[in-house]
Amino acid sequence: MSMPSTQKKIAGQIDNVASQVSDSASAMADTAMREGKNMQNSASNSAQEIADIVISKLRGAGINTDNIIAQAKDTASNLQSSIENEVRARPLRTLGYAAIAGIVFGLIASR
Repeated sequence: MSMPSTQKKIAGQIDNVASQVSDSASAMADTAMREGKNMQNSASNSAQEIADIVISKLRGAGINTDNIIAQAKDTASNLQSSIENEVRARPLRTLGYAAIAGIVFGLIASR
């Protein structure tokens, strides 16, 4: 086998590996985004259920909850914006956090 042929073969293999790594990274990012969205939806639903219970109890005690609700919505909106900015600024760190959260939830669920 001649040297240029060997070099072409190695270059082709390197290209294949680079393509596979790129595809794997893309698939991992897609999975992380999907899992993040699922976690966001789950947290949002849980938070809404808790908020409904708290509002009911506060109103039962005669407390006006409209101002509290407005402030909570504003705070939640700011938190959501902060999280979205963090995900966009540092996607690999976010992917790591999602992986760690998945491992922790998996360990808890397996007990």
